[in-house]
Amino acid sequence: MEYCSSTTYAPVHIVYANNSELYNLRSAVSELTGVSITDMRGRKRFIDIVEARQLYCAAACQLYPQNSYACIGALILRNHATVMYHNNALFNKETIKDARSRRTVEMYRKLISEK
Repeated sequence: MEYCSSTTYAPVHIVYANNSELYNLRSAVSELTGVSITDMRGRKRFIDIVEARQLYCAAACQLYPQNSYACIGALILRNHATVMYHNNALFNKETIKDARSRRTVEMYRKLISEK
């Protein structure tokens, strides 16, 4: 199985991820959240779509650490900085007690436990 190079400095739309694990994870996040893959890859910033991207980024970083941030972001047309931000943001939500953040963290734990 091929992985993205960790030294890739090309724009994110040029970095291609040939990794079925990440494709499957992206589909699982889409099913779990009800957000389409097209929306996850789009530019909309509705909270449900942002949370789906956040779940994907955090789960991909946790489950497949052998992939670079650029490789993980390539599947949702985002760069490495976005993946790092979403990964950190989800772990910061674990200390917040509002219902929406709690629901996002519960979905994350469910996704991790399934894999």
